[in-house]
Amino acid sequence: MSEAGTTTDPSSASASASASASAGNIALASRLLSSLGSEEVFEFFADDVVFEYPYAPSLGMPDRLEGKATVVSHIRSLLAQLTGLTVRNIHSYSVAGDPDTVFSEYEGEALTRNGGTYQQIYMSKMLFRDGQLVLLRELWNPMKVIEAAGGTATV
Repeated sequence: MSEAGTTTDPSSASASASASASAGNIALASRLLSSLGSEEVFEFFADDVVFEYPYAPSLGMPDRLEGKATVVSHIRSLLAQLTGLTVRNIHSYSVAGDPDTVFSEYEGEALTRNGGTYQQIYMSKMLFRDGQLVLLRELWNPMKVIEAAGGTATV
């Protein structure tokens, strides 16, 4: 019972804290995604960050990268092949009961070194710990990568 003579529901306080953490991580995900294409994005990564790209092996790329140095190196090598990457139409959602997990969908666009245009729709699961990204599992269409590189995407 509080000093005013009313009872406080502990589950209500917990739900409020969870909602606050969820809103904070949704905002964090949006800031992270908006900063893709700049060095600023690396500030969001925990030292033990993991990136997972389930469809990357179809392009001869690894499906899992572990550790900040490895992820930063990988992103820099990808960005070196693109000019003017922009991320837009970011929509992020929290998971009930798990404020550290955020699901996002977003679109990316950039010019490639060969003069092509790279356009992609992404879906990702992000896990945050103490305000830093510890996991990104990103889903994207490998055919869009092939097309942007000047190949054909026929099946």
